[in-house]
Amino acid sequence: MISRAAATCTNWTEVSTEPCSACFAAYSIPIETIECPQNYQNCTIPAKTYEIEALRRIDSINPLENNISLSASDARSIYKFAQETPRIPYVSLNGTISTVDMQMEDRNMTPGTLVVLRFTPFMNAASGKPNGCQNASIDGLVLKVLAPSYKEFPGDQIAGTWDLETHDTSNGMGQQGNGRSSAMRVEAEGIYKFGFGLGLSTILFSLS
Repeated sequence: MISRAAATCTNWTEVSTEPCSACFAAYSIPIETIECPQNYQNCTIPAKTYEIEALRRIDSINPLENNISLSASDARSIYKFAQETPRIPYVSLNGTISTVDMQMEDRNMTPGTLVVLRFTPFMNAASGKPNGCQNASIDGLVLKVLAPSYKEFPGDQIAGTWDLETHDTSNGMGQQGNGRSSAMRVEAEGIYKFGFGLGLSTILFSLS
């Protein structure tokens, strides 16, 4: 158990838990939506670079407790506790990611489909129970602390994986309809440029 005299969470007891796959899946960042019209012979996801901010976060291991409320001081103290062993920084990262890192076959699209490009940074994770917090309702809860793990060197590339979420638009209903959907995971350690405040953009291949 780690202890600290402060007007925030004063204790942190490390807890061993199973890998939190749902935590990482929840961190998948939608980057761009690309549509390949049905009357095309083929389409290719363009080679682009995006700027992103990969944010750190604190989640409850129990899905029923995900609406936890943390004060800024409680959150700061939990991040500090998490990084004290083994002294890994739990900070948000600004950097770049890029579809250039995808294999060419992974960038091919089938006519009549719409693809949502998603990026998931590689994450550091720590689990523990805080106590003595400003918000006493989180005392004793098992929390998972997550933060993007690193950037590639040299450069400013955030390491992670691409997810391709594919929707069938051949029935004319598109992403909002009941078309079939599937997801393909593409391993990449990459570059990408995307501003979170810009929202999800859409590319439509034109005939011109």
